[in-house]
Amino acid sequence: IPVPEQYFLHHDIIVNDQNQYVVLRVKGEIIDKSSIGGDEETLVAVDGFLVVEKDGTIVQDWSASDHIDPLEIVGSGGFWTGTLGPTSEDWLHANAIFQQDDGDYLFSMAHKGQIACVDNDTYSIKWAFGNNGDFDLAPEDVFEYQHAISYTKDGTYLLYDNRGLPVNQCRALEFSLDTN
Repeated sequence: IPVPEQYFLHHDIIVNDQNQYVVLRVKGEIIDKSSIGGDEETLVAVDGFLVVEKDGTIVQDWSASDHIDPLEIVGSGGFWTGTLGPTSEDWLHANAIFQQDDGDYLFSMAHKGQIACVDNDTYSIKWAFGNNGDFDLAPEDVFEYQHAISYTKDGTYLLYDNRGLPVNQCRALEFSLDTN
């Protein structure tokens, strides 16, 4: 995949139902966080994904900052400081992308503790699952720093909870969600 120079590809790549590549990407964006105690020119690692034809043509560039408020987090640090600089913020830390049978994408955001369902036609977020999402979770079902989201043939969602309950214990979780 030819990578536009402002992007860094990371963590996950899939082939979608249109035989296109879908790859997670990050781009450094300057965001004014002074309204919440941050700097006026904060360099934020903004996650998203690219949909790319086999010939390298970018069909879609989906950016989380177009759908989620980047003012949610203040503070530097995280994985991308080695690439973007020591004061940059690793905002969402996307780490998995999966396409469901209906064509929609599941986009995992580890730092947010949330999975978003991104509509394949409109590229808007249909629903979010996890921390402050659209579904209520029992205390024992709260997950953190999740990876490897998928949708099973049985109609359930499966994920790897990297820092869940009990505190900092890895586990696999399976959920049934009424997304209607």
